[in-house]
Amino acid sequence: MIVLHATDGSQPAPAKPNAKTTADGTFRLSSYDPQDGAPAGTYAVTLFWFKNNPDDDGSADRFKGKYANPDKPVRTVTITAGPNELPVFELARPDGATG
Repeated sequence: MIVLHATDGSQPAPAKPNAKTTADGTFRLSSYDPQDGAPAGTYAVTLFWFKNNPDDDGSADRFKGKYANPDKPVRTVTITAGPNELPVFELARPDGATG
């Protein structure tokens, strides 16, 4: 799961653009409606890898919080009006993680 956090404080609560990744790693962000994208702005990117759907049982993040801190983001990205394509995120697989 990817979550974007506005870096300039302009993001209205509770909107935090987010998406679940597909098997090939692609995703479509949702902010207010399904797959409506993210408002233009600069964002800190955080990532989570849940064993199951986190909405089902609250399964733990397989990354163990390594990429979950918006103050130490995986990357900072700028979203502009219209279609956007983010660069590939290269991540280290945690010890013992599969899937």
